[in-house]
Amino acid sequence: MAGLPSSLAGTRHLRASPVRPAPRRAGGGWRQLWPAVALLVVSTSVISLTMLTAKASTEHVAVVVPPWYGAREAMELVGRAGGRVIEMGRFDSMVVATHGEADTQQRFLDALRSEGAWLTLDAGALRGCATQ
Repeated sequence: MAGLPSSLAGTRHLRASPVRPAPRRAGGGWRQLWPAVALLVVSTSVISLTMLTAKASTEHVAVVVPPWYGAREAMELVGRAGGRVIEMGRFDSMVVATHGEADTQQRFLDALRSEGAWLTLDAGALRGCATQ
């Protein structure tokens, strides 16, 4: 048999070794799922916040300020933005406010954000964030 190496010259045929699948590692299930779970949590949160964000047509606005603000600082922030507080939220860092004039509501929302409000949400859509 010309062309074969001398060590294989006397053999009739070459036998291939069977292909075996790689062994599965125990406990790999969660490591494979966590990116999908993280994506689900993040996308659901973003969609929810987008739906609840206050718009120019929003009459009552739930204003979320930094958590280190007390009730007094939260009310002062609303006052500096040109609004008035209607109710206090369950936490000192949340108040429900209004501007009262529909034509300047967008300016009120912009002023709240520039004064330091973290979020401005539609209080009517939240239902239950304000105390009774």
